Amino acid sequence: MTHYQSKYSYILELKYLSKSDYTEKKAQEQCDEAVEQINSYAVSQRVEALRQGTQLHKIIILFCGWDMVKMREV
Repeated sequence: MTHYQSKYSYILELKYLSKSDYTEKKAQEQCDEAVEQINSYAVSQRVEALRQGTQLHKIIILFCGWDMVKMREV
């Protein structure tokens, strides 16, 4: 497997709510679920092997329709 030299690795967790389904409560539930998922990915043996000592950034993004409504690093 070929890897490029880099200081950083990233995991992105994307979530989506339709405009008709969007509420702050549902948005928070999606974000909470994303945090759980991304943290479980980050500790997997496969991710650890692939990141090869780089600094891992875990980012969650929530879309409502076409609009990005939340983005944060976990």
